[in-house]
Amino acid sequence: MTSEYLKHVRSLERLHRVVEHDIASNARKATAKFVKDIGAIAEEIAKDGEEMIARVEAEAKSASKKLAAESAAAVSRINKVSTKAAAKLLREAAKHEEGKSAALAAKKIIEEAEQTFAEINQQAEDALAKITEQAESAVAKGRKIAENAARALAQAAKDATRSFAFFAKKTAAKFPANGGGEDGDNAAFQEAQAAAAEVIRKLTKDVQAAHKVAEETAERLRKIAEEAVALVHRTADEAGAMIEKALEEAEDKVLAAAEQAASALPGGGDVEFFDPKSLKGKLGGKP
Repeated sequence: MTSEYLKHVRSLERLHRVVEHDIASNARKATAKFVKDIGAIAEEIAKDGEEMIARVEAEAKSASKKLAAESAAAVSRINKVSTKAAAKLLREAAKHEEGKSAALAAKKIIEEAEQTFAEINQQAEDALAKITEQAESAVAKGRKIAENAARALAQAAKDATRSFAFFAKKTAAKFPANGGGEDGDNAAFQEAQAAAAEVIRKLTKDVQAAHKVAEETAERLRKIAEEAVALVHRTADEAGAMIEKALEEAEDKVLAAAEQAASALPGGGDVEFFDPKSLKGKLGGKP
């Protein structure tokens, strides 16, 4: 990744030769080149940050959508079970003129189902809120990391500019605009060459530091994204398991209540109809 950021940076040896050829003028060129390269790295880090945020948000949305669908399916399933059980009970009771007791039993079945609706919906809402919070936390961390890296790179560019500006000011007082004709044995020129070597050493260090910042930032963003994606999906899966468990328990209660009410009818009612496994299979539940 960062090799793409830095592949266009000229070799430091060539830069050294350029600075030595015309010390004051090319110091300014080198400064501008370095700042441009730092800007390119900063832009790539910002891009990495945006991609990390987009991935986390997309995964959170996917997990939330899946959980919402599971919750809606669970509510629909228990609604079918309770409605069918209550209706069948009332029809069975009508054969024996036991409408009142059957109506009370049917009401209880529906009320238990409605309680389950509320519980499942609440579980889903809590999990969805948690997923949103987890995603937002990861996004905030990612933004902070990218911003800190951008500030570090901006400071590196600022420091390099200051160093080159100081060097240019110092050497400009000793050499004409085109320093190429100066005597290489001149003490002042040698002093400037030594200063140029120090500038190049500083530039080398700054380039390496920028490279390291880019690598570390990319890795930290990747790690945050991986952890956030795993976390939101785990939250959704755990909530889905809780909803499934609540659904199965509710189905068992509804069907047991219906079976009990039917068995209390004269003649025992059509008890076979209320076999839980049979009814679950008919209504799309797990046998």
